[in-house]
Formats: sequence, structure tokens, C-alpha cells
Amino acid sequence: MTVSELLSVINNASFVRILQAQEVKRQYREYLLIAGYRADFPPDFNDETVKKFRCKHDMCVPDYEKRGLLPPEHPDVAPTMYYKDFHERLYYDIFI
Repeated sequence: MTVSELLSVINNASFVRILQAQEVKRQYREYLLIAGYRADFPPDFNDETVKKFRCKHDMCVPDYEKRGLLPPEHPDVAPTMYYKDFHERLYYDIFI
């Protein structure tokens, strides 16, 4: 499957990242080549073969330090924020 075939089934408003994975000393490192919304992608990588594809869910609190929130590794402490305070994103990662 090529990048253009995969992009043809992804919504134009979706955030897509094209990465290249290289093996360095028996470990894979990911190198970001381009990132942006599907509708704004240039045709530079359209003919590349897709090696791997994944969806990455990301949730964050933009003003984490300003709110004085505890780090997420304290699950026994009651939360001090609401769901509306989070920013939620879904990335499509395409590895070539």
C-alpha cells in the first residue's frame, strides 16, 4: 500500500504524521518527516510504501503547571479538574 492510497481513506480534517523508522544498535528510532492536517499534505511522499500504520490517542492539559496539578503518577489522589479541561487529539502515524 502506498501513502496516497492510505491518505485517500483518511478524513481531510485528521492530523497525520509521516515518520521513518530506522534501526540503530538493535533499537528502532522514529524520525518525523512531516506533520500536519490531511488536507494540507504535499504530494512529496505519495509514492512511498507504507510499512506500518497506527493511531495514537493523546490527552493533555495545556496549562498543567499554572493550575498546580499533581503529576499523573499519583492515582490515589482525587482529581482536581474536569474532562472539559483536557485537550484530546488523535494522530495517524504512517511509517515509510
